Amino acid sequence: EEEEYQIDLKVLIAQQQNNYWIDQVVINPDFIIFVKPLTLRHMTKNSIKNFENNRIFSLVNDESLSDEQKLEMFNQSFANLAKATIELIAENIYKILTPNGEVTDKDFILEFVNNSDKEIFKTVKDHLQEMKNNNDLKPIEFSTTPEQQSAGAPATFSVPINFNNSDFFG
Repeated sequence: EEEEYQIDLKVLIAQQQNNYWIDQVVINPDFIIFVKPLTLRHMTKNSIKNFENNRIFSLVNDESLSDEQKLEMFNQSFANLAKATIELIAENIYKILTPNGEVTDKDFILEFVNNSDKEIFKTVKDHLQEMKNNNDLKPIEFSTTPEQQSAGAPATFSVPINFNNSDFFG
């Protein structure tokens, strides 16, 4: 059964008042990576890539495919996912400060991310995840009625808030 709920946007805005973004990932005092949040365009591009990878993963369970075909598809999907992750991290970086100077060229930044050691990559990725978690809208808790609960619904449930333009209007 479909149920409608209302959300007080003032609560969502108040929730965002304490958000912050730290744009520097200090690897050491002479090596600083500057990051920015993703734009809606980049998030949409990433969502499309994730959708394509999920579609390939679902094909791996197709009984009509041989194990060789499944393995090839899985390997291709894994390579695509790794490439998408690297590109996404590179899109977040707008500048790298090194002892030799400043790097802002997108191609050089992508090359750096592609060739960085796993500790630097993990440090940047973890920082971006922390900033995302800090700035995401928190899920909203809703309560159900006694009638809904007697029909098997939980007393409360959590709903994530997502302003994704691809599904915002239904």
